[in-house]
Amino acid sequence: MNIWILTIGSSDVQLKANSVDKWKPLFEKVKNQCHNLTFSVEKSKTAPNDPIPVPARVMGLVYGGQLDKHYNHLAFPLIDAFSQQLIEKDTPDKIIVLLTNQTKVFGDPKRRLKKCPYWQDTCTLQPILEKHLKEKFPSAEQDYSYCLQPQSGDNGLDDWDKTLQLVKQTLSTLQVNEKDTIYVSHQAGTPAISSAVQFISLAKFGKQVKFVVSNEYHKSTNLIPSPKYLWEIKLQEVTALLKRYDYDGVQDILKSLIAEWDKTSDSKIKEIRELLEIAITWNLADFDKFKTLVEKRGEPEKNRVNTWWWSGYEAGYLAVVRLEQGNIVEAMFHSFRAVEGLLRKWVDKTYPPQQGKEKKVELICNGTTKTFNRYGKGLYDCLDKHYYNQHNRNIDSIQNEDIWKFGNVTFNKRNDLFHQLLGMQEVQIFQDWDTQNQQDWESRVLGCLNFIAEPKPLFSSLETASLMSQIHQELVNAIASYKHPI
Repeated sequence: MNIWILTIGSSDVQLKANSVDKWKPLFEKVKNQCHNLTFSVEKSKTAPNDPIPVPARVMGLVYGGQLDKHYNHLAFPLIDAFSQQLIEKDTPDKIIVLLTNQTKVFGDPKRRLKKCPYWQDTCTLQPILEKHLKEKFPSAEQDYSYCLQPQSGDNGLDDWDKTLQLVKQTLSTLQVNEKDTIYVSHQAGTPAISSAVQFISLAKFGKQVKFVVSNEYHKSTNLIPSPKYLWEIKLQEVTALLKRYDYDGVQDILKSLIAEWDKTSDSKIKEIRELLEIAITWNLADFDKFKTLVEKRGEPEKNRVNTWWWSGYEAGYLAVVRLEQGNIVEAMFHSFRAVEGLLRKWVDKTYPPQQGKEKKVELICNGTTKTFNRYGKGLYDCLDKHYYNQHNRNIDSIQNEDIWKFGNVTFNKRNDLFHQLLGMQEVQIFQDWDTQNQQDWESRVLGCLNFIAEPKPLFSSLETASLMSQIHQELVNAIASYKHPI
């Protein structure tokens, strides 16, 4: 079934230029229904043959009951253009006409003003539209039950938010089959109505929608399939999700919009798909798989993933992302894990595990053998004593403030946090790292990683140290440059 949803405004039913002199006597018959206001009409001086718009409620009052005699006074320029477009494509089986009635919003005092939106209401046009649409589409069912009627206390149909909710509520009972084609002409009426009908029809019917739109300048109409509208709207949603590093959400949207997502040979889609796979893997902190995918893709700086210290920086940047997402506990977890995990890699590289002592490290300090665990605080203590030995025992402890704070402050705070079922405020993560703000915190985590890594890398931030930050930008650019086929 083909269904046509049609919004109506004052420009949809107009007075023919050659009928101007017939308006006044007909209007006088209904003037008392117009609060005795005078709604006069006159030809355009620049385009004298063009039909003349009249406030819709007034037009309906004047001609609604006199169609047998005076129907030929009326012109329907936009509806006729839309109708011709549909006749050439798919004749509608059902026409749903969205009329407006703001009677409950605008009382008598306001109606005595010609500029009151009440006079632009289209509800009185129903008999005129029924006759005209019947001539255009004799076999089509017409439905006028979906009238937009704001309630007392509302701001009328110029209110964008209220109108969106009203259109949503009004169309909520409209049921269609998944094989139906929904044609929508949404341009008539207030901008709020037009926008709301466009948005709600896309949200409710998705790919079933085709928009029948007009170009007043070129006096033409076009049929625009919903994917073009959907893509532009969903692209904004994708952009917002990318800013939150929600790569799963981005993938779900693109899958719903791009046919054969998993099978397409389109090189641009394949690139976006590859980048999303890498990003999702990184978001899961699966850095081994991330490494494999980066190498397979041939990223310019892929050699970085072959260094023993690289994954620590990725975990550190993941902590930054989690903080920006508002997930404070995970930000604390990944920031601590970045340093502790890199310490473990350093210990295993510097003091390879011995058979039977895989969980222990033995160091000689001042002639005495000391044993440290290859986990927890033992990792820092091992680094501390190693540093002590390297400096010929002239320095009692590590002189780098960042790593010292980690081993003597943050470690204890971390234990308190991870052994309790408690939430966490942003300020607490800064306090637990003995820092003042996010910049200080990032700098401390970076300082710890830079101290542990060998040979010393020269990274100025966790973001520049992370390959994921580059992958992210590539993904943003790839999506922005993709042109959805319409």
